[in-house]
Amino acid sequence: MALFVAGALLALTSPAAAKQADRLGAVLLPKRTLAGGVTTFVHDRAALARATPFVLDAAPETIVGGPDADPAYDLTSLLDVALLSGGRLACFVQGHRVLLFNRDGTPWRTIGRHGAGPGEFMGGREMLGLRADTLLLLDMNNRRLNWIVPSAGVVRSEPVQDRIPGVYATPVGVLPGGRVILTNAGQYREMGGAREDFRSVASIFLLPPRGAATTIATMPDLLLRRMRNSIEPGP
Repeated sequence: MALFVAGALLALTSPAAAKQADRLGAVLLPKRTLAGGVTTFVHDRAALARATPFVLDAAPETIVGGPDADPAYDLTSLLDVALLSGGRLACFVQGHRVLLFNRDGTPWRTIGRHGAGPGEFMGGREMLGLRADTLLLLDMNNRRLNWIVPSAGVVRSEPVQDRIPGVYATPVGVLPGGRVILTNAGQYREMGGAREDFRSVASIFLLPPRGAATTIATMPDLLLRRMRNSIEPGP
């Protein structure tokens, strides 16, 4: 498996196009409505046509993996990627290992293994990149937040047992004072009654350095209906 990380975004605009975008500023604003205490922003169909176009550089920033790669750095079960300083790359795989690569794609080192001990992971998903190449990883199975420095490994772990609602959350930001912002968007819970009905939770939490998280925002539930399926032959 090869992993390609694209380089910088290139704007396909000119000064004249920028002035045109300024003139269209009022048109680009979405329609805003308030109903039932929920503010909704709606863009019309022409919004994308009016937006400033961008294109990804065709030259990859880094290429790692491939059929001849070291099996210890296999990316088949890749879950998340973070671009580090100097073009280095951090890849989280299998829910319990961080693979680090140099800018030229050569393996650098691995961090973590499966388990519940210090420096071990069992249920991590997404990594959040912080300053100075620090990575923040929430391991929900071990119920702890982990701060990872590529050159040193796991430098800090903080238990979150009974501090975060539910069984799934993802860190999306860190505020001054060490407060962590998390969301459980994408988690689905079954409603009472029919087994085909689900709702997304989509809440945002603020976790202080000590104590339980506070819910600071909750998105309106989205009702999903799972369609019945069968592998048995039929019309």
